[in-house]
Amino acid sequence: MGWSFRKAISFGPIRFNLSKRGMGISAGVRGARIGIDSKGIPYVTAGKGGFLYRQRLPHKGAQGSRIPTLGIIAAISAAILIASLLALR
Repeated sequence: MGWSFRKAISFGPIRFNLSKRGMGISAGVRGARIGIDSKGIPYVTAGKGGFLYRQRLPHKGAQGSRIPTLGIIAAISAAILIASLLALR
């Protein structure tokens, strides 16, 4: 069995998911999240008590039409930074 790496960094309801394949982002509350994986494919998850359901959401299959993950991550990161700076005032 090969090695793997997975780490999540949370900022309120936003979670940055880091893995060997890249970075994804998700938002939600405990038990229910919606996000974009490292390949740019949207998904929704729900779970409780050790049971988890994950479903990919419909998306266009062409490589160029997938959601640009890094662009979304940069936009949400900028929004979090601005909100944090405003909260410090």
